[in-house]
Amino acid sequence: MSRINQYVMLLATAFGLAASQTMIKRGLALDGPIVLGSLADLVSLIRRVLTTPLLLGGYAISALTALLWLVVLSRWDLSYAFPILNGFFYLCLVAVAVVWLDEPLTLARGLGILLVALGITVLVVAGRG
Repeated sequence: MSRINQYVMLLATAFGLAASQTMIKRGLALDGPIVLGSLADLVSLIRRVLTTPLLLGGYAISALTALLWLVVLSRWDLSYAFPILNGFFYLCLVAVAVVWLDEPLTLARGLGILLVALGITVLVVAGRG
């Protein structure tokens, strides 16, 4: 498999993680914050998780993304792949959160995005070593 395809898989893994976390966040927003003060609250949470389509979809995408991550990890060193995955994940998550969750893109987040992109670039240009 070419190195470009491996980066595409890594980016797809990051996007899958961002999509799953965003779906989970949207699913949780439907019924408000989770309260775990009693056994009844725990049962209610389990029911909520098993009957909310956005939560179920988010977990399904997480599972598929985990399988893709196994493929990536079987080809690259963890110390190389994981920082790049986290960088891609952060970039994808901010984009999805701003577009789908209407979260603000502040100056601090914008600067953080630039620093993360710079870090990814340094890792990729430096190569796997």
